Amino acid sequence: MPNIAKLYEKAIALDLFDANWYTATYKLSFSNEYEAFNDYLRKSPYVDISPSLNFNSACYLRDNPDVYHSGISPLEHYLSTGYMEGRSVFPHKIEWTPRHTVSQAWEDEPIKKQHRYAVVLHIFYEDFVDRFYDALYGVNFNFDLYVLTTEVSLVDRCRERFSKNPRIDRVYVNHVPNRGRNFGPFLVEFGKELLEYDYFLHMHSKRSLYSGQEQSQWANYLIEYLAKDKHVLSQALQILDHHPEYGIYYPVTFWNLPPWVNHWLQNKGIGRHVLANKYGITQSEDFFAYPAGGMFWARPSALKDILEQEWAYESFPPEPLAADGTELHALERIIPYLVKNKGYKQLFYNPTSGDFTEDDSFIYRSYLADNYGRLLHAVNCHQIISFDVFDTIVYRDHLEPDIAKFKMAEILNLGVSGMKFVEYRNQAELELRIANNFSGDVGIYDIYSKLAPSLATELSPVQLADLEFQLDLAMLSGKATMVELVNAIAAQGKTIFFITDTYYTRDHIATLLKKSGVTCPYELFVSSDLGLRKDSGTMWNMIDRKLTTENNKNRFLHIGDSVTSDAQNPGDRGLGNFHILAPMDKWDAMNYPSIRKEFDIKNILHVFKWGPVVSQVGAHPFI
Repeated sequence: MPNIAKLYEKAIALDLFDANWYTATYKLSFSNEYEAFNDYLRKSPYVDISPSLNFNSACYLRDNPDVYHSGISPLEHYLSTGYMEGRSVFPHKIEWTPRHTVSQAWEDEPIKKQHRYAVVLHIFYEDFVDRFYDALYGVNFNFDLYVLTTEVSLVDRCRERFSKNPRIDRVYVNHVPNRGRNFGPFLVEFGKELLEYDYFLHMHSKRSLYSGQEQSQWANYLIEYLAKDKHVLSQALQILDHHPEYGIYYPVTFWNLPPWVNHWLQNKGIGRHVLANKYGITQSEDFFAYPAGGMFWARPSALKDILEQEWAYESFPPEPLAADGTELHALERIIPYLVKNKGYKQLFYNPTSGDFTEDDSFIYRSYLADNYGRLLHAVNCHQIISFDVFDTIVYRDHLEPDIAKFKMAEILNLGVSGMKFVEYRNQAELELRIANNFSGDVGIYDIYSKLAPSLATELSPVQLADLEFQLDLAMLSGKATMVELVNAIAAQGKTIFFITDTYYTRDHIATLLKKSGVTCPYELFVSSDLGLRKDSGTMWNMIDRKLTTENNKNRFLHIGDSVTSDAQNPGDRGLGNFHILAPMDKWDAMNYPSIRKEFDIKNILHVFKWGPVVSQVGAHPFI
């Protein structure tokens, strides 16, 4: 155990802890400075809080993953060994603050007696029994506890342990099958019962594997601001009580997750299908706020659609589950839309400012905080730098590749509308993919070999394919910032890869890169040439094998705008990656008027109107 008194003295001597600044910045209250220091040491392994203006805790943990995974306070590590090891420290920097806040004027007044509270715990790991007990002990309201566990051995232990909390009126402990993860069992076992309460809390024994190894920081963070921090908990429940418009509460997304965690990822198709077909809800965003990690407080009325539904364990896929892209992964993400559909809003707590807010722009937090500077730092730490092409190195005048096809119909005078030709052209591509069982990829010459016989034109398939490319090429330009980066780092001796999913050929992409201003040597990986794709993961499997064979895996970094193809998929294989915002995502991040829902080639006038505007915003991918 560290000598806290000596750590405190050293922190003061080095001007690394400022109690007045700490309490004012995070809106906290302590009886003395030593108590404030202990609060910082306890929270800082998992909360993005700094001890003073002179020490950035989050930056220290990001730069030193060994410290992060050790689970100790970053300042404690620095004072104990990091200082002598010469580890770098940086000044505190605010990454995000809410644009508006919700009043907290109730000073921890007693919770209203007439409210009925329920807490639902899903416990898979035994050590969480004590962690949840400690977190819930000392709340200033009575509640009923519903415990679900997959382990028979934990049934009696949970019942005995939680019965010691004087605030718990009734304890229900159910042994459940290992199916449905944390959501399935509570919906099957207790969904309808929860409708009888005013509020309920859902927590589970989460251990994150985002970094490739087990860690508890994410769970600690969520438990802290949903139950353990009694001041925050009291304020959250008071806000819910005074503001009936809020239907769900949870802290902003954990700070050390990938920046793209607030995205549909591989769950877009199934998530939108469930929303539309089960609940009649349409949704168009790619990035959005949801309770990442699956823990939250809610009014049962806000989630009535799923609580009153008839669920069975067979409603959920059996274990083992895929890492993403299942109905359970989608279920977590549809929660905010169910809440909104019932007329409620979401409430968030931001620990880095000590504020409650309904501002959900924290989902772009990492992109708003010097993302270009972070990119340069990441590039400097790697030797093989890989880039996506479309919307990363180059951008289109109107965003949509279908515009080139639309123009073809006008030029060729095919006797069909531009929209109808786009439909024919895309259908031919789809039929080829279906014939291939969506394996490998298709090329543009194959597409026009299939399509040409049905067109009223004397042009050959090759001529038609080349015409589409030339029309598209005319609308494509290089992103100056990214092209300059490519040429600059190549001049420093770094190896450059370009990896792209496209029906265009290697020669087409080489021509495009030359037009965009890329002048350096590079290796080119094109899906239509290799029969491998990033979005399916097959391209990344090949890249992984290549880098592993050459002992270069740790020296590799990929940069791209697609969350799944350029970030999640390589990341799942342990490949370094850096995500930049696609043009429409940047448009949304900058809080411009929402146009995504109407932005479809079928609404051609809308595309012609807004495409160039969004395209120019995205020409520089950083905010």
